Amino acid sequence: QCHPGYFVRNHGKKHRITLGERFKMNLVTENRWKLIADGLLETLKITLMAILLGTLLGFVVCQGRRSRHGWARYLAGLYGDFINGIPTLVLLLIMFDVVFAKSGLGASMIAEVTFSLCFASSAGSIFDTAISSVPPGQTEAGLSLGFTPFRTFTDIVFPQAVSKGLPLYIGECINLLKS
Repeated sequence: QCHPGYFVRNHGKKHRITLGERFKMNLVTENRWKLIADGLLETLKITLMAILLGTLLGFVVCQGRRSRHGWARYLAGLYGDFINGIPTLVLLLIMFDVVFAKSGLGASMIAEVTFSLCFASSAGSIFDTAISSVPPGQTEAGLSLGFTPFRTFTDIVFPQAVSKGLPLYIGECINLLKS
C-alpha cells in the first residue's frame, strides 16, 4: 500500500519509493503509457487537420488582404485582429461552451475548428508577406514575356514567395503543435 509520504510498508518496514519504482508503477503497472500514446495521437490528428483547414482558410484571408476591394481588406484585417486579440485557450472555451455548446460535435472536432481559425489568421499574414516580398518587376517581366497573370503568378511569383515564406510557415506549424 502506498502512503502519502511515498512510503511503502514491506514486511513491516517502511522504505521510500525510488523514482524508478514510481515510474514503473505509473507507466507500466497501471498502463498509463496508453493514455500518453492516445494523447499524442490525438494531438497529432488535431494538429494535422488544423494545418490543412487553416492553410485553406489562410489562402482566403490572404486573398482578402490583397484584394482591390476595400471591404475585403477590411474584413480580412478585422478577422486577423479579432483572432489575434483573443488568447487561444479563451477562444477554445468560447467555441466549446458557447458557439458549439448544443451542436453535438465532439471536443476534438471543436478543437480542430478553433485551431484552424487561429492558424488561418497567421498563415494568411505569412502568405501575404511572402507574396509582397517578391519584387513587382518579377510580375512585370512575366507579363511582358506574354504570360497570363495566372501563369505569371504560378510560374514566377509563387515559387519565390514559397522560398521566402516557408520557414515562417513551418515555424507556425510547430507553434500550433505546441499549442
